Amino acid sequence: MTWRMVAVLVVFAATATDSVWGGPAIGVVVQECNHPTATGWTWKNSGAGSATILHNGGCLSVPSPFTAHPQLSLQMTCPGTCPAGSDDAGWCWHAVESPVSTFSLSADASVVWGPASLEGVVSVGRPLILYSLTGSKGYCEAHKSCDFVFNQSMAAFVHPETGLCLGLSSPSPPSPPPSPAPPTRPVTTAFTCEPGQPLAETVVCNDTLPFATRAAALGDMLSIEQHVDLFFSYPGTPYIPEFNIKSWSLDHTCIHGLNKARNVSLFPHEIAQGASWDAGLVQRILNATAVEARILSSQTYVHTGGKSQGGVLSCDGGPSAAQAHDPRWGRTSWTWGEDPFHIAVLGRAAYVGLQDPRPTPSGVARDVFLAVRATVPYFLAYHGGSGDPVGFASAFNATPRSLGDSYWPAYRALLASDAPSPADGVMCAMSSLNGVPSCVDPLLLNTALREAWQSDAIIQTDCCDSVGSVASFLKIPKAEALAMYVNAGGGAYYGFESGNYRPDLLAALANGTVYNSTIRAVGNRVLETEMRLGFFDAHRPEYPFRNETLPWELLDGPEHRALAVEAVTKTTVLLKNNNLLPLKTPASIAVVGPFARCADGLCYAHDYAGTPSFTTDFVDGLTIAGLAHGVKSVTYAQGSNDTCATRCASSGPLFNRSIWEQCDPTAASEAAIAEAVELVAAAEVTVLALGLGEKVEGEGCDRPNVTLPMVQQRLYDAVTAAAAKAGRRVILVLVSAAGVDVDESPVDAVLWQPYGGQASGTGLAQILFGESTPSARLPATWYTQAWADDMANDPSTSILSFDLEVGAGRTHRYLKDPALHARHSFGFGLSYTTFSYTAVTVRGPVAPSTNLTVTVSLKNTGRVAAAEIVQVYASVQSNSATPMPRHNLVGFARVAVDPQASATVQVAVEGDAIAVADDSGSRKVVPGTYTLWAGGHQPNDTEGTAGTSGPCVSTTFVVPSA
Repeated sequence: MTWRMVAVLVVFAATATDSVWGGPAIGVVVQECNHPTATGWTWKNSGAGSATILHNGGCLSVPSPFTAHPQLSLQMTCPGTCPAGSDDAGWCWHAVESPVSTFSLSADASVVWGPASLEGVVSVGRPLILYSLTGSKGYCEAHKSCDFVFNQSMAAFVHPETGLCLGLSSPSPPSPPPSPAPPTRPVTTAFTCEPGQPLAETVVCNDTLPFATRAAALGDMLSIEQHVDLFFSYPGTPYIPEFNIKSWSLDHTCIHGLNKARNVSLFPHEIAQGASWDAGLVQRILNATAVEARILSSQTYVHTGGKSQGGVLSCDGGPSAAQAHDPRWGRTSWTWGEDPFHIAVLGRAAYVGLQDPRPTPSGVARDVFLAVRATVPYFLAYHGGSGDPVGFASAFNATPRSLGDSYWPAYRALLASDAPSPADGVMCAMSSLNGVPSCVDPLLLNTALREAWQSDAIIQTDCCDSVGSVASFLKIPKAEALAMYVNAGGGAYYGFESGNYRPDLLAALANGTVYNSTIRAVGNRVLETEMRLGFFDAHRPEYPFRNETLPWELLDGPEHRALAVEAVTKTTVLLKNNNLLPLKTPASIAVVGPFARCADGLCYAHDYAGTPSFTTDFVDGLTIAGLAHGVKSVTYAQGSNDTCATRCASSGPLFNRSIWEQCDPTAASEAAIAEAVELVAAAEVTVLALGLGEKVEGEGCDRPNVTLPMVQQRLYDAVTAAAAKAGRRVILVLVSAAGVDVDESPVDAVLWQPYGGQASGTGLAQILFGESTPSARLPATWYTQAWADDMANDPSTSILSFDLEVGAGRTHRYLKDPALHARHSFGFGLSYTTFSYTAVTVRGPVAPSTNLTVTVSLKNTGRVAAAEIVQVYASVQSNSATPMPRHNLVGFARVAVDPQASATVQVAVEGDAIAVADDSGSRKVVPGTYTLWAGGHQPNDTEGTAGTSGPCVSTTFVVPSA
């Protein structure tokens, strides 16, 4: 559900009309929290998930019967008892269909705000309205207006993002007498340790001391209830006025820009960034995202009078260290690809860019200021698809060898204490691994995270109630699961059930199930993160992210827009070029297909995306560029819908294949196809834009096939047949995260643009017209449908199995028959020029614990300046019975080379990159003879060898026995 679905709403002024229960009605509006009507609220539980909301004895009321009219103002009745059995006693903490942090009257209604555009504006004087949310699961999660939380100690409903409260449009009725409002401190914009503040002269504000020491000192001053508030960091920690401690929350993803925000940059998705093979570009994209987060946080700080830093400084939902281990998995877009080394390199760059660590005056190595805090999800697996559609839980299996070989390395690269910027948080997965729920798994949370990697990252849940998934797996009460999570090392609850779990945690503390010292340690670690984010020291001149020095003009500004375009050109992969590209100014271009243009550019955004001020689609991008290049006509026809299904629906580990057969007859009507065919026959060149999108691959959407949806296949067949008959040429552009197996023989060129964001059309046009030369490479194997058929209906080869060597094999490291099962190989991509590799050498002490330096010589043998992705692979001859990869990617580099110029590239190869995992999961460099290849693609990739990078070069080296 998007904001457009509520654009018909009208803001009603609160009126004093008669209530249905008699007496004058008083409207509910937003007020400052120190307003007399902002306190005195009571949330009176009445069982069965319902409750009564009162204000000084008056009942929150709506006309009966309730009809969910979209323009209905909430009212407050006169004092008195709420009528039994009325709608007034039906207020729930969350809607039945979708848990959200708001209060609602039924499964079909929730409190939201005006104005008509519903752009998340929460300001003083804004009235409450009710709006029907039938069929709008998850809507409230995307709007700040749904985020009011009941604060029992304040007796108030508080909005953590703005620090404002619910109040009344006029004073409470005189009878019964209102309770006196508690005293409040004046609103201040001063930072916590600023001179004159309560803590300024204490140990807490001594910036020469380690953060841990300062946080512990502050923790000693807080009550156990306040530490519990720090644990429930979503939907927000409360502002603590006696110490001027700021409110903030966990609640954003930062994968390709900020989600839940408007007028922010929308960059290519994580899988697209993986296609760049460019760590420097990834770091710049994520740093731009961090800058925009700081700007939005600064705006929140100003708006709340210095009480709140908002939720944008905590990147909880990614980027992810997950691996695209199976093309059927719907969340491939949330990965940098399928190779653990490739993921680790780009992941380290991303987390440096996001957190942008700067040393503090304490001189302690772990003490750094962070631009934002980044959390690595999902440790170790994921949720959303591939499992129980009700419990959001999946049961994964992996041998110790598989974990050490394919999964530990990427997570270690982002979480270990020796990482360039160790992640401040880690999100345990809403799933089980080998029968143990991840959020209470000692192997993950203690053995790997704390002992082996020495990580101090805050362990946090996922927003859809990971604690509930633990309870579901173990068949225990949720209160017991919560205690298990905390005792296993859980450091924060990030989820929709905070209000329900808070009493459970207090009870566990009271009965000794959870020790006070445990929850105090949790709170102290959260305070340490607040210090890393500068909430205490932001007034100091040396603080690197000061509000007053933030370049606010970067938000949706020319610099970030230019970066978005650059990113698209460096993440779009050229897969086929039959001497058509770059275009030589065709007289006319037809742009056809469901991904040529879409509402608000959503088909280029995919999931968890913010809203940019504009998105340039393929039609507009080619129209604008075409004018500059002398194209006389650019026409457009949709031709078909993107898929037959309205939305995928889960029936177990894999979605039912029948979903691909449930076609709406109008989705690709004869009239729509005929319109497209007519344009194709008339145009010199057709750009056919097809793909997958969230309806086919996404959170909760796995796919059984690796082909195009049937409705698009019909359009593809009709367009290519019409072009062949008329002697026209066709460029196929595929928009997806995972590969698509399609017969490419009828088209002249194929490009893959994996959810390019706001500049999708501009970047595509630059490549097609030769303003940019493609350099991207595939970050994951593109499989054939024959592979999917061979892997189907075998539990050992399902998405829930992490063992990559089973069945036909998965990823380039274990695929057993690439000639049969790979449409395009990992690392493949074409250029507008050609390269020749001439030599590769290895230098360095060859021993299991040392690093190597690989030197590669190459030449640009073409006429176009271009960048080449130099890839280095290694394999070892071994007689071990342990499964061994075909070869390992051990290094890569992007190098720009002028026409007819040569270049020498040095690639550092870490010792662990050539290591393999034994049956226990331990990684070791195996003695023996190694073959090392360098080139623009994998070794033995016949398509790559025949492409623009030519054959690989190779050498050998020997690792002696220790």
